[in-house]
Amino acid sequence: MFNIEWVVHQSTIIVLALYIPILLLIFILPRELLSIFGDEFVIGSTALIVLSLGQLFYAYSGDAGMFLRMTGGQVFLLKLNIFALLLNFSLNFYFINQYGINGAAIGTMIALIVSKIIANHFIKKKYGFNFYWVMTT
Repeated sequence: MFNIEWVVHQSTIIVLALYIPILLLIFILPRELLSIFGDEFVIGSTALIVLSLGQLFYAYSGDAGMFLRMTGGQVFLLKLNIFALLLNFSLNFYFINQYGINGAAIGTMIALIVSKIIANHFIKKKYGFNFYWVMTT
């Protein structure tokens, strides 16, 4: 019998396994990576790290959006994306004034994490399993 929870967790493990080496590279060499595009991009190294942390949470929590699109949850996902857009806009409006480019990264990271938490909570409530990968023995 097909076990969707197993497939979800396996795909999350694969995404994490592919993302963690990239994240380590970003953490170790952010300035060098950004300098590939020009010296003026190096100023964004902190923002790159912040956004990478948001993407790490995204990788850890699985692709809830794709699951919702495939299981008839596209209306909920649309509403969630509109909410995330408004949250991102609001947070960026607030944080950019105080912290500049790093504020934009912080606002975007928070909006991403909040939307993933809501999507995963909806899936847990409706389908009875978590998208988050938890290592078990």
